[in-house]
Amino acid sequence: QKTAKAAKPTSHTYTVDYSGPANDKIFDAPAYEKFLIDHIKIEGKTGQLGEDVKIERQEEGKLSITSTKPMNKRFIRYLTENSLGECKGEGEKR
Repeated sequence: QKTAKAAKPTSHTYTVDYSGPANDKIFDAPAYEKFLIDHIKIEGKTGQLGEDVKIERQEEGKLSITSTKPMNKRFIRYLTENSLGECKGEGEKR
């Protein structure tokens, strides 16, 4: 008989480097972090990261997103672009 082994939960780490815009004073890091917390979806629900997703500031100008649930890099990129659109104002986005 073969017994099924429990798979280890794999974690995926994504790093967002915003040091360039932050140095130019056109990027608000705490607002971006709050935006990600409010908009990342886990199992179809936003704002409920729990133990599945950790968002931490690394060194100056870098943010680390660690997830135990599957998440696309493109989704983080999409949220980043939306966050920048909110910062600049919707009229300037186009």
